[in-house]
Amino acid sequence: MKEQIIESFEKVMKSGEVTAAQVRDIVQNAVSDTAKKVKEGGITLREIAREASATAMDGLKQKRIATRERIAAAVEGAIDGIKSTEQRAMDRTRQEIQQLKTRLSGEEQKLSEDVREALEGTRQSSEAFTGEM
Repeated sequence: MKEQIIESFEKVMKSGEVTAAQVRDIVQNAVSDTAKKVKEGGITLREIAREASATAMDGLKQKRIATRERIAAAVEGAIDGIKSTEQRAMDRTRQEIQQLKTRLSGEEQKLSEDVREALEGTRQSSEAFTGEM
């Protein structure tokens, strides 16, 4: 993540002035990319955000382009990166829930049909039995 942020800063600096929006986008993308790769255990989202913000601020200071606006943009980018990661996770969970609801509905319908068939079989059997008496 650090390399991604530093390389992105260098690319942007070569193309001209570094804007706060560019800083925010760089940090957001780095956080989002890193958070996607992180699985259970290991590094937490909090640590990712902290490291990204610190790396961005250090990079801005080293390039002597640290301003209040750019530093705030770095923090916003870290927050936005975490939010987008969490939003994607929530969307996946909602999709899984919807699939499970659909599956459950199908299973309930099948069970209802099976019970109806069993009752019909029982009714026919009892009619045949009653006819024999």
